[in-house]
Amino acid sequence: SAGITAKWIRSELIGELAGSTFAFDAGLLWHPASSVPLNLGLSVLNVGPGLRVDGEPGGETDPLPGRLRFGASYDILGHMRPDGPIRVLVALDLEQALRSLETGSQYAGLELGLMEVLYVRGGYIAETLIETNTGTSFGLGVGLDRFHFDLAREFGVNQLGDETHISVSASL
Repeated sequence: SAGITAKWIRSELIGELAGSTFAFDAGLLWHPASSVPLNLGLSVLNVGPGLRVDGEPGGETDPLPGRLRFGASYDILGHMRPDGPIRVLVALDLEQALRSLETGSQYAGLELGLMEVLYVRGGYIAETLIETNTGTSFGLGVGLDRFHFDLAREFGVNQLGDETHISVSASL
């Protein structure tokens, strides 16, 4: 499978320091064998023009945090009941910054999926940006046919505070 996503990014650090731009993500997903509940993925994230911060002199932009990510997931119950109402996925991701080889992240997570409608997620994050930070994440997702809504919260990873991520998507 292959896909591309267009997104609008808005960042607010302090009331007067806010900016916005658009970006793209692209990815590939591979199922090595139909009888094995394993998925492998490769994606490039945050490709686009820089973030234009309101009030910056000269209208300069800051580069987006472009990333290259490799991931793998395994459905623990998939080999026993591939069409069952409950899915339990274990996922591992490795991420590398496109502009700086010494920065990257590692993610480990668990997802409980119910009836392919409700998803509960939890995970562990280790980031190497300016310094190494680790933390946890928790999320909820709802999927109705081709439409998905996801809400996630990261705790203790960012020096500026906890982060909330909201995603709404529709597939064609």
